[in-house]
Amino acid sequence: MKKNTVFASLLLSIISFPLMSCSPDSSSSSGDSVYLVFESDIINEPGGQEEKEITCTLTRDNKATFNIDIPSLQWKVDESLGLLLYDSEKVTYVEYLKAYYKQCFFYEINGLLYRFIADDKDFRLPKDYAPPYKQLAQYVFTGNASVNFGRLESWIYLLGDEQKTVYMFPLSVRPSLLPDGVYIEYGWKFENNVFSFDFGGWEVSSEYCSTPGKRGYRIRIDGFYRMECFHVLDDGFDWRDYQDSDFETI
Repeated sequence: MKKNTVFASLLLSIISFPLMSCSPDSSSSSGDSVYLVFESDIINEPGGQEEKEITCTLTRDNKATFNIDIPSLQWKVDESLGLLLYDSEKVTYVEYLKAYYKQCFFYEINGLLYRFIADDKDFRLPKDYAPPYKQLAQYVFTGNASVNFGRLESWIYLLGDEQKTVYMFPLSVRPSLLPDGVYIEYGWKFENNVFSFDFGGWEVSSEYCSTPGKRGYRIRIDGFYRMECFHVLDDGFDWRDYQDSDFETI
């Protein structure tokens, strides 16, 4: 399956919060002064793609501008989620990587997913900060992905935000550690006891285990590798103990 994903930003209601110390001070900052410059690279592609040197510059008048011909965005700091990029319809979450003093976000341009990173040692974390996908996760699936050198731990986060965002981390690189493999989709549903969402033009649907003591759901994704992740409902059961025979397609 082709690993193209739709990297539209997330639909959210943007509520204004007081900006923190990393944000512009309108009384002292000029309107066009630079706050951060993000550099980027392409992820999720095995090679053969011509990579452009795309940057995104945040200025203290709360504009986020790319160095290619695509629309600019606005930016602000949410007192809980941290830095957000947005336009009139969509929002992109920026994760602060505490171990590296970096801001990081993912953005699709011309069908390719770019990872944008900027140094930001002066950023003051919101209280009890956690990555936005963790704060907003409604369901978390844990499992592994099969690749040519073994099976690697993986995660699927189904966010409870307005656009029902899906974050997939397939390559055993724990979230928040500059993952090279990230997929983002939108519009997951839970209907008739089935989770479903689109992935690269294919519909992914969950299977259900109804056995008492190990009730739960499995999501399988086939592509360059195969992801198999589980959301367990019954306390005390380890997803590693599931068998194929435990699941049924609703």
